[in-house]
Amino acid sequence: MTELSEKGFIDMLGTPEIGNVRRRDGKALGPTLTEYIVRSLHTGRIFLYAAAPKKLHTPLPHRAPEVIFQDHVDYRVDLWSMGRMLFDLFTGQPPFDTFMITHPVLVRQMQEMASDILPARWHNSWDTMKEKDSETPETRRSPRTPGMACRNGWKKYTLTNVTPEYITRLGQAIGKLLYFAPCARASTTEVSHDPWFNE
Repeated sequence: MTELSEKGFIDMLGTPEIGNVRRRDGKALGPTLTEYIVRSLHTGRIFLYAAAPKKLHTPLPHRAPEVIFQDHVDYRVDLWSMGRMLFDLFTGQPPFDTFMITHPVLVRQMQEMASDILPARWHNSWDTMKEKDSETPETRRSPRTPGMACRNGWKKYTLTNVTPEYITRLGQAIGKLLYFAPCARASTTEVSHDPWFNE
């Protein structure tokens, strides 16, 4: 994707489906409402490749694992963000809870979705987080993988052109980006050459 222009990126993803905004009572929208809503996907901070900050300050559900564990930050936080964004774009819901989320809850949800296990260098921090955790086994959601989550996210849609194979392949493409270890995440070039993106 590093070689793609903005137009090429949009052409590759396809045009978005836009849902019209309507009032429940059937009356006109009024002067302050538009006929459709544009959703902003920007959830991070821009920095130069050679001048990465020591910390990123983004909303908790949008943080890459290395930000949560206060590890080295570089351009690969964007690869995690791309995986999150693709999940959100194609399923219509974020991969991680956004309401009243805590560090332990988010890390546990990341463990359910990530394609690898939590690196050993973060275990002590994780143990400290778990000590402060107020979540109980009864309140935890069911474990899931990117593929399962994509299928569950699509259950609310009645799109006839979405096959189980398509959803499985989408989950695999997203899974290449959702690795705890930043060095294991697929590069933008690898992702753009994934057969799923070239259909």
